Amino acid sequence: MAELQPQSHLLEDRMAHQPEHHQTASAEEHTHPSPARYVFIGAVLTVITGIEVAIYGLSGLGKGLPILLIALSAVKFFVVVAFFMHLKFDAKLFAWMFAGGMAIAASIMLALIGLFNAF
Repeated sequence: MAELQPQSHLLEDRMAHQPEHHQTASAEEHTHPSPARYVFIGAVLTVITGIEVAIYGLSGLGKGLPILLIALSAVKFFVVVAFFMHLKFDAKLFAWMFAGGMAIAASIMLALIGLFNAF
């Protein structure tokens, strides 16, 4: 019987023909915000949250209250997704996939709200 010999040369050949995994990219593509920018973004999110709390305490907005609060929450949501989830800095395909899923989810939510006369 023939003795099995290690075939490490096959693995080396296969790895030699694969593209480099650590491709260099321009500095502009992967520039992330500085820590000061993240503090600024956090401050903006805090201010928007304060506005939401203040608006909730106001009377007289009636049916406009939920719409205004949802709009402010959506702004905060997109700021968090863009900066803290790094979608702003990733490939545009990821942003489009995320936006498409969110559009479908928002459409379903609005359809259900309309269907059950929630407003």
